[in-house]
Amino acid sequence: MAPRLRPGRDRPGLSPYHHQAESTPGGARRAGGSAPLLLLFVACRDGWAEPPASFPLSPPATGRRPGHTPPLPFVIAFIAMLLVAGMMRHILSMAGIESAGKSLLVGLGVGCFLITPWVTRTNTYAQRPMKLALLVGGYSVLGCGVIGLVLGRF
Repeated sequence: MAPRLRPGRDRPGLSPYHHQAESTPGGARRAGGSAPLLLLFVACRDGWAEPPASFPLSPPATGRRPGHTPPLPFVIAFIAMLLVAGMMRHILSMAGIESAGKSLLVGLGVGCFLITPWVTRTNTYAQRPMKLALLVGGYSVLGCGVIGLVLGRF
């Protein structure tokens, strides 16, 4: 069995936060997710992937293995998406929008004009790079667009 390579340690030039697309048996590379978001991630990853100089390099002594993420952020994110979908359902029903195309447009508008400015403001106050705000804003626009499309279809 071949030894597992660790990003950032065994592959010079790659940060521990770098994720590569999976290889298929034929040698072609495939990436999970949407191609435009993958391109946005690749274009923006160098500006935020490395931790800032003030970031502690050694993990705190919590007794957890490195890379372990507790489930709480995922639970909170799921609840937040349900809240967004519920509010978008309310907006669509109050406006009388029933078609998938118009629902998609409303979803894209919510992501672009409500969530992305909020994320940009939060990243600016936290002094994070603007490329990260563009990346997260792109995800919010896509996510709200998908929610709008699903709500319009059903």
